[in-house]
Amino acid sequence: KVYVNGQYHGLYASTESINTDFTSDYLYADNDKIRFKCNPESVFEGNGSSLEYLGSDSSSYYSYYELKSDYGWQDLIDLTNTISNNSEEIETAFDIDRAIWLLAFNNVLVNLDSYTGPFRQNYYLLEDDYDRMNMIVWDLNECIGGFEMIDAGPSGPPPSIDDLIELDPLLRQNDQGWPLLNLVLNDPTYQRMYIAHMRTILNENFQNNWYEERAADLQMQIYSALQTDPNAFYSLNDFNNNLNESVAIGGSGGATIGITELMNNRSAFLASHSLFNLDPPSIIEVSTLPDQTLPYSTPTLTAEVQNANTVVLGYRFRPQDVFTKVEMFDDGAHDDGTAGDGQYGISIEVDARDVQYYIYAENDDAGMF
Repeated sequence: KVYVNGQYHGLYASTESINTDFTSDYLYADNDKIRFKCNPESVFEGNGSSLEYLGSDSSSYYSYYELKSDYGWQDLIDLTNTISNNSEEIETAFDIDRAIWLLAFNNVLVNLDSYTGPFRQNYYLLEDDYDRMNMIVWDLNECIGGFEMIDAGPSGPPPSIDDLIELDPLLRQNDQGWPLLNLVLNDPTYQRMYIAHMRTILNENFQNNWYEERAADLQMQIYSALQTDPNAFYSLNDFNNNLNESVAIGGSGGATIGITELMNNRSAFLASHSLFNLDPPSIIEVSTLPDQTLPYSTPTLTAEVQNANTVVLGYRFRPQDVFTKVEMFDDGAHDDGTAGDGQYGISIEVDARDVQYYIYAENDDAGMF
């Protein structure tokens, strides 16, 4: 609630700046690391902040990226070259796991004023202490279908509600204008991870109806402040109705799609899509076994996994660390029971610190975290 000279001026959204404090708080990185704001000077000229390799001359990038640190143009050039021409090196130059999650989020939530959308914008690149760039989502006010443009082709009618509901989960595959999406969607393992993340987002937020309950709770939190807002842009009736249905805006004949109107139907569409009806592995139980011999420094992690060809453990000792990824085995030689029994195991070197870890399994069709 913003007051000017003691007079209530209205209800505003408070957003956090993506600056050196953000880099320190969330990436645990030094404040002298490289930062780029990825928004083109003009969305109608060139290909936006697409991460395309534009050559070795840094001036070719000036119109599409804003340097927010003291240096970094060569690092941006190197990253785009890696994405387009040396993708086998991507995990040393880029937090690809974070990027895959962000891209999955953009697609499920129809966040098209983004890298996934036609203008390839509204994200940051932040360097961590391991010299990797991290892709950070930004500017979400037109998420959940608010930005009604899928392609930036010749002018014509905006996409219909059905177009947004049925947005292709593999949108931009094989489109060279989106090299990062092209890399993720055409790498078999990265694509399986991407779909696995989409499945997680749907299961944990939408198909259980949590998001609708959360939205209603947020409406109630701000309702009294909105009632007395002297500068509100919309009526209380529209505020109430737009949770579940489209409302007209600005007298232009356009409308803002309702949140549940979009996401209930989008959840149903994705659940019925062939990519979400493949048979992923099942990770049934995860256990840890202490080392039985001095110096007790190599405990074993085991997981009961069905329907998998490959099982991988990712682990780290601090939130700022890069996950070390090692294959787990069902061969009877890694404290995993007998060979071929579906019990996978691996021993890792540890010290007195906690261990953060995850397990990822995949077969020829699908993946599961």
